[in-house]
Amino acid sequence: MLSSVLFFRCFTLLLPQRYMTCPRFFLLYAVHIHNEKEAHINTQYCIYVLSTTTTTMANTDWDAAVNSTYTTLRSSFKSGKTRDLEWRRQQLQQFKKMIFEQKKFFQTCLQCDLHKSHEEGYLMEINPVMHEIQHCLDHLDEWTSPTSKSVNILNLPGSCALYKDPLGVVLVAGAWNYPINLCLSPMAGAIAAGNCIMLKVPSSKYSQKSASGMAEMVHKYLDNDCIRVIEGDRHAMTAVLKPRYDKICFTGGTFVGKIVARAAAEHL
Repeated sequence: MLSSVLFFRCFTLLLPQRYMTCPRFFLLYAVHIHNEKEAHINTQYCIYVLSTTTTTMANTDWDAAVNSTYTTLRSSFKSGKTRDLEWRRQQLQQFKKMIFEQKKFFQTCLQCDLHKSHEEGYLMEINPVMHEIQHCLDHLDEWTSPTSKSVNILNLPGSCALYKDPLGVVLVAGAWNYPINLCLSPMAGAIAAGNCIMLKVPSSKYSQKSASGMAEMVHKYLDNDCIRVIEGDRHAMTAVLKPRYDKICFTGGTFVGKIVARAAAEHL
């Protein structure tokens, strides 16, 4: 039984890339988990189905879609909605609820996309996000409180304080190899700081289930006027980089990193 499972694993890893991206290809992947305490092999199966929507992504008018999303986010920020501490706290609580309630869902997505066991998915991706959100909740009042500053004798008896204001619209773009952690962790800080967020999830070519899963759950749990998700391939990423952002949180390789830096430099 163990040898057949290991063979199946090696076979799937050696498949040519064209089979992994074929819309009609169904990959039956066997994941084996060795439970030393009970000394047995627990085999789980995951059906990995690539949707036919991947073939039509290049034909999407990404510029129009991104501009519409960006306009909504910028308008929401100008309305002052995200400056309210109760809004930030409520969104962080909803964010925490999303991770807690959909933990199994995200574990399954990671297993289907990247062959990560549920244990690895939780320890390396889901748990760090939960800690990040809780850390923001624990320190939200501290971070947003004015900080008193000393004044010189010419300005006495006046007083001085430092206030922390939100920046505006933040772009968060994560990488495909740790999609949940690298996409959702920066969102916690951006929400706590009172910003609107455009989240660009990784391309469905590499982590389809995780990307679509994050888009679905963010839409379900969080404020869609202030937090939006863009799904798509490199054409979508090109369109996403065109607007002016007040902060960019990007994780990825040097090739795309240079493109992001070049796009950001246009708005300095």
